[in-house]
Amino acid sequence: MDFIIFGGLFIFFLCFGIISMKRNERREREKRFEAINPILGKPLISTEPHDIKEWKATVKDYKKVTASVIVSQPISKVIKNRWVQFFNNKKYYEKELKRASKLAVIKMKNTAMEAHLIVNTRVQTSIIRSGKLLEPDKICAIAYGTAITYY
Repeated sequence: MDFIIFGGLFIFFLCFGIISMKRNERREREKRFEAINPILGKPLISTEPHDIKEWKATVKDYKKVTASVIVSQPISKVIKNRWVQFFNNKKYYEKELKRASKLAVIKMKNTAMEAHLIVNTRVQTSIIRSGKLLEPDKICAIAYGTAITYY
């Protein structure tokens, strides 16, 4: 009887710990996003191909801008991704890749704040695997484009 009571308490506290750990990770992630995301309005981003030589009369300056971000996963995501990876599900890094690419684009926009428009924008993501079982994988995102300033 004592074994059942202690087992139930153990499972309850384990679930409570996992839920509070996830909540703290989400709050920390939101604080980091708010810290680097105060300015979203300028410059505008375009992913369509542009020929800058056509606009020579109106373009004051253009330069290449790049930004790279490496994001490490929290331990709860590592355990979840290892479990899903075991069953060969292909979408086990989808949210993390989107989050890393969003951070890379925001960082690229912050480096080109004097520009009016960023054209030919591309984002590349990759996963840097660790060799150990419970060591977190790192997610790398690189955003690059051409920043244009008009007269």
